[in-house]
Amino acid sequence: MAKSSAYGLLFRESAVETLFSLSPRRRRKALDALKVIARHPGLKSDFSLLDADGREQHHLLSDDVMFTYWFDHADRSINVIEIEDVRADGP
Repeated sequence: MAKSSAYGLLFRESAVETLFSLSPRRRRKALDALKVIARHPGLKSDFSLLDADGREQHHLLSDDVMFTYWFDHADRSINVIEIEDVRADGP
């Protein structure tokens, strides 16, 4: 069996809460966007900043949802630390 190149997704509790506050359709689209990142961790995010620990936090906007995450390449995982609904009219 071929080894998958996809990374695993790990979520901070507050990110999960925001994810479940989205409508079912938007939640599905958000999860689909995260799966693309997991399958292609080399994709460029919209911007990145260093956190207090020196980790590069990536920020990606997709369909009015902002994802903040960082890679643990040794563990082959993506740590999703924030999901934010950025629609102008709110949730």
